Amino acid sequence: MSSLDRRGTSPRPGVSPAGKIAPLLIATIKTADRAHTVGKQRHPFTHPPRGYDEAFDDTLSSQAPPEQCLHRWTIKPNQSVLPDQVNEEEPNYKLACICQNCRWHLDIVFEVKQSLCLTREYPLHHFVNFQVVQSSVGEWLYGNCSVCSSVIHIKYRPPRLLPEDVKLLTDPALLQERFEDAKAADPGRELHKAATAVEVLDALAAYLRDCQKPSPERKQIPVGNKRFLISFGIDCNQVLTKLGFAEGVSTWSLPELPPPEPWADDTLRTTVEDAQEEAWALMRKFEMETKLLMFKGYRARPPPFDNEVNRVLGTAEYQAVPRRRRSATLAEVAWYEGLGALPDFPDSFLRYAFERQVAHDPAGSPYYFDCLQKIATKRDSEELNITLATLASEGYFGRNEVASAYKYFLLDTSKAQTLSDDYIRNVFETRLASAPTSQESEIRAMLKIIGEDRNSQQLQDAAANVVKTYEQALKWLDSTLDSSVADEYIITLAATRIGDRPSDQETCRNVVRVIAEERNSDFIRNWLITGEVQPEYAEDELTSAYKFFQINERNSDLSLEVLETVRQVKVLDDPHLEKEARKHYEVLLRHITGTGAMGKPDYANPVGLSNMGNTCYLNSLLQYFFALTPLRKIILDFDSYKMALSSTETFQPKKVGGREISRREVEKTQEFVTELRDLFRDMASAPGPVVNPSWRLAGLALAQDGTVQRRMTLMGNEHPLGSPKEKADPIFQNFVEVDGKSRHSSSPVTVTITGDDSSEITLVGDPVLTPDSDDEAKEEADDSSIVLVPPSSQNIEERPDPESMDQDVPITSIEKPAPPSRPPPVPPRPQNAPKLDGWREKAEDAAQQQDVAEVIDNVLFKIQCAIKPTSLDKDGAQMDSIQELFYGKYLWTYSDQNLEDKEEAFNTLFLNLVTKPRDVYAALDGFFDVEHFDVDGKTTERFATITQLPPILQVYFHRQQFDTEKGESYVIKHHVQLEETLYMDRYTSATPELRAAREHSWKLKEQIKQLQDRREKLTETKCKLPAPDVLDATYEFLSELGDFVEDAQELQEGLKMHSARRRKDLQTINDEINECEVVSSSMFEGLKKFGYQLSAVFFHRGQGGMKGGHYWVYIHDFKGNVWRRYEDREVTVVRDLSQIFGESDPAIQGAPYFVVYVRDDLKNKFVDAVCRHEPEPTGSDGDVDMTDAEDSGAAIDEADPTSAYHG
Repeated sequence: MSSLDRRGTSPRPGVSPAGKIAPLLIATIKTADRAHTVGKQRHPFTHPPRGYDEAFDDTLSSQAPPEQCLHRWTIKPNQSVLPDQVNEEEPNYKLACICQNCRWHLDIVFEVKQSLCLTREYPLHHFVNFQVVQSSVGEWLYGNCSVCSSVIHIKYRPPRLLPEDVKLLTDPALLQERFEDAKAADPGRELHKAATAVEVLDALAAYLRDCQKPSPERKQIPVGNKRFLISFGIDCNQVLTKLGFAEGVSTWSLPELPPPEPWADDTLRTTVEDAQEEAWALMRKFEMETKLLMFKGYRARPPPFDNEVNRVLGTAEYQAVPRRRRSATLAEVAWYEGLGALPDFPDSFLRYAFERQVAHDPAGSPYYFDCLQKIATKRDSEELNITLATLASEGYFGRNEVASAYKYFLLDTSKAQTLSDDYIRNVFETRLASAPTSQESEIRAMLKIIGEDRNSQQLQDAAANVVKTYEQALKWLDSTLDSSVADEYIITLAATRIGDRPSDQETCRNVVRVIAEERNSDFIRNWLITGEVQPEYAEDELTSAYKFFQINERNSDLSLEVLETVRQVKVLDDPHLEKEARKHYEVLLRHITGTGAMGKPDYANPVGLSNMGNTCYLNSLLQYFFALTPLRKIILDFDSYKMALSSTETFQPKKVGGREISRREVEKTQEFVTELRDLFRDMASAPGPVVNPSWRLAGLALAQDGTVQRRMTLMGNEHPLGSPKEKADPIFQNFVEVDGKSRHSSSPVTVTITGDDSSEITLVGDPVLTPDSDDEAKEEADDSSIVLVPPSSQNIEERPDPESMDQDVPITSIEKPAPPSRPPPVPPRPQNAPKLDGWREKAEDAAQQQDVAEVIDNVLFKIQCAIKPTSLDKDGAQMDSIQELFYGKYLWTYSDQNLEDKEEAFNTLFLNLVTKPRDVYAALDGFFDVEHFDVDGKTTERFATITQLPPILQVYFHRQQFDTEKGESYVIKHHVQLEETLYMDRYTSATPELRAAREHSWKLKEQIKQLQDRREKLTETKCKLPAPDVLDATYEFLSELGDFVEDAQELQEGLKMHSARRRKDLQTINDEINECEVVSSSMFEGLKKFGYQLSAVFFHRGQGGMKGGHYWVYIHDFKGNVWRRYEDREVTVVRDLSQIFGESDPAIQGAPYFVVYVRDDLKNKFVDAVCRHEPEPTGSDGDVDMTDAEDSGAAIDEADPTSAYHG
């Protein structure tokens, strides 16, 4: 954003971009009155200086507080830690101060981090990033030095003795009443006169002094003490009690104080010491210092503030310009404040102030340059003028120069924010092309100013005529070019450019060189060498590789899958060529993966995955699975986990997920895991930044025909009911048992298929075969002539919410997309080469019918089918490593005694967003909280309780719903605040106390819902406007009509009264809702035993539901303490975490659909986002024996990952 734009925006709330050099900070501390503020005033610490943001300045009040205090700060020695009292190893200082005028207190704590400042290079501290810490009393702030990182805390606190207390102690009329009461109570006692205000304050100070002296016994004051009686009487009891005095039967005990501790923040000792200082300050208001010295409770004036604060903040040696500060006008002071300086700064310190401001806030450099320029003009300083000339030669400029640069290109400065860099560059190039050569330097200088002001590297490079990247090179030749342009056209453009402007010859050759290196084009390189286009040129290793494999299309989109196929065919034709084929294969592999023929492999960062079509969510989940250390261990070391297959005759089907798995299904899933292992090996060892998943892998992962289908974990409100204890209830007639879970259905749909490959499945349709399907795919279809899709794997995004639709509403399926128009380019190969098109079509077709949650569930299920069990449960079902990682259990508890409580396993929690929960906890509440439903006309309740938590907790946000009125699906574009740390204790009900807390929270939520319903009724109108606003608008309308409406005044009064009543009722309801929400949110704050850390977040953007649009995933690298964004080929470090956690427009920035949490104690063992290493030398068979870089299995083998996480 340019400085012109920035003047129209407010600074980041609470933080000023400008800093303060130490002398200015001291001056600000001394003058800031935080007790008296009027309206929206400029905050002396957190708001930017005047002129930095003119639009923001206009929003501030110019009215000065009527009672602003001119502070006279003095030191409170007992609470201070001064430089001569500090341990050199821990140089932390504290200045405790009190204002002798307003009696406010000020604490300055300075934590020294490094000894960089107070040197010749950095003569003074430069304090930045001031922020206000909310406090119930006073104001607390903190900031830090931009050089040495030392931290300063500034705390303003109001007096301990409030105005009403001071009145009780000093009002002459009250003192006289006290005297009269004492005489009346004891007429025989000699009492000559009432106490004066100074005498009362002296008595209080004396008592407070005595209680600070060490004493074995607590000192007592008799109630009948003459001095005590006429000074305090009985109407000051509240004041004394507040200060720690204890009232007895006949005595008052002095406060009993803790030991002295200057670092203590707010103890009874600090209260007493503060009150004592305030008593002395009040005494000085009533009497001269010379007379006060006669009072025994008084202490002479304490040390002044200036000397000590200069020692602490290192400004004692600062040499000010004499009388400069007094002569400065308000406008001049604003210039100095802009630099964080004072008018008495010498010229050398002003340059230092400018350098520190720009180093901390580069975007504000034009403003700071203007400030320095105005000061130099006012001072008429030769030294500053030389400084300005030096800075200008270094590229600094002011806001006027920025405005002039925009005008130079005929650009509207008021619309600078809306102009893109590409647009500005096009204007620049047009101007440059039409201008004479003599103006080129001026045109480039103007663009340089704009580029630096916008912080645009593209514009700066264009101004400097520098080309560094491939994209810049194309734009330099022609702004309309893209990467598809032929090499011949590149040469034509370059030759034309050199002919038109010979001065660009060197730059043009560099541009063409960049393009040649990016494309690895010997054709363009030859032109650079010879200046001629020749059909034949020197052959390099890349050319040799292409020729060896007989690939003639140099610019074709050669995938790793095709390359591997070509290599295998070559070796099959002639096994003696294996070594040479491997050499040429590695050359092309480096070229395809982006490192170039001579490039160096990069093993320090994760690789991206090429998007082969509508499979971006497959890439996201593959990246997520690869980052999970235990799962990656299973895949890479598949041979150790693989289920051994006996002969067909002796094979015994195993039971996974509630049904038997046939031998054929085990074989197919093992094929899938083998493909996945090959991909993981490439992801770990590929030399380039991008790996291409094979179409075979995508087809096996997404397959819908003839492969095992996974039963989706139940979602939203589709929770299964319990089993009846005695006989079947009518409600169970509409539920189908699938995988041990009940699901609502309008009719029975389960059929049984017999045979070797059979299992209890749901018949939903026929397989899809195309003419291009390969023989293997047809064989699969012949072997499994029906589609194996259980009811639970029905398209969850297209299924309407059961509560929002009638059972008779049909659910339409997604129309299958047309097959792709053309296959990827394939080089020449023998007729018997394996065909790949069938897998591609199969993957693309399946990708249209599933979302990321379905695929994750199916992939995990396929891995379970492929691996051997670790044990069997009581029903003979397989227990395995996948279950140990991803599966937990929860228990449904029913209030109806006829329904039996039921425990279920889950690998994903499906959370409904219909109620628009504000955060993850609220969404989880919707799943686990109590709910009501009818059984035979009788209302009963149920709720869920976690009995076993998984090490990896997967959560799915169900965003797509069904509108029964429109008959179409829609996406809930609602922001759900993600929690970095999630505590699941509240859902475990591990103790009776926790169960009671949950029940109480349910009652509070029900109360909140009732209040919200009441609020909606009070605001609801037919015109969709809030009712009070409608009443007010009607009132205004009648006011305008005046005498034209009979009884208008009576109507107006009624409307006004009714509107006021509604607003009052609404305010009462809102207050009650807030109170309930505060209580509800605080009930589980202390429960932090079962902690999870956010590990991965799948984002989706698009209007077509989860099966359309675009997916990417964020993965947390716990070891590197960074988040990365994985978006197909691109893997980037996330600098701004608001991409993940901030509230944004889902249509533009996308929204989280699937999030993953990992147990806090296992996060470093279970997540390794960067598993990269060089491949081991190949064996004779060409295979690489590769395992995970870390023996991640230890995370599972050393201890049960679920041992401590049972509810």
